[in-house]
Amino acid sequence: MTRTWNSRGLSVVAGVTLALASACTQRPVSAPPTDAAPAAPELDRSTVRLSVPSDPTISYAAWFRVGSQDDPKGKEGLTWVTAHLLADGGTRSRSLDEITRALYPMAAGYHVTVDREMATLRGRAHRDTAAAFQSLLVEAYTAPAFTEADFQRVRDAALDYLKTTLRYASDEELGKAALLNFVYAGTRYAHPERGTVEGLSSITLDDVRAHYQRHFAGDRVVFALGGGFDDATVAALERSRDALPPAAGLPDAAPPTPRPITGRQVLLVAKPGADASISFGYPLD
Repeated sequence: MTRTWNSRGLSVVAGVTLALASACTQRPVSAPPTDAAPAAPELDRSTVRLSVPSDPTISYAAWFRVGSQDDPKGKEGLTWVTAHLLADGGTRSRSLDEITRALYPMAAGYHVTVDREMATLRGRAHRDTAAAFQSLLVEAYTAPAFTEADFQRVRDAALDYLKTTLRYASDEELGKAALLNFVYAGTRYAHPERGTVEGLSSITLDDVRAHYQRHFAGDRVVFALGGGFDDATVAALERSRDALPPAAGLPDAAPPTPRPITGRQVLLVAKPGADASISFGYPLD
């Protein structure tokens, strides 16, 4: 079967990028996909530790159990925007410029990654400046300012990526996005982590604040430390859990159930002047 992708929210316009979905076994096409599945196991929230006493640096991570699959319908991209406002926005006591100036002499920094199921804030600093760095890092995820200026800047960056980079400057990434949209059509995995143009355009700052309160709560985070940390570092990081929003008692999102694939299916993304980019894949059982 061959289809031409119109990108649903990415508004990709037509080179050719090719995405192939191949079945593991020949299965008949059944009812539309649902996201019903057994509940995920209880999350072990104990801090993950990888001690290397001789390492002069300390690596930090705060893994939040929230990803693009948790974006509300019509607000695709909300998790990406919320998480990036933690790593690339000001706090209630410091502007982004002040944070940047404080980090510069430490030669340290932190960043966030968002995928379908998790958002992870990571950072690294020398032991000599670790206490000051950890204070900035903890403040980033426990006391975000969520200012209008930061929100507009972060959301505009996501929109620019979808409208410009993904559509016109990265055929390989476009092929991957088309393949995932094709395989997981109708489920929460279908849209890119950054969201869709329509979804991002509908997000408000109030949406971000509410999403943070619901999904970036103390019962949904796991901390990790690596390198030359000590027990005091562990204790301080674990205490920061109490400064996060209170537990909302949210159930974990069930894994998606993609529509069964029969035989070999081909999706063509028409785009003038595109390179020949081919992506292969199929959902694992």
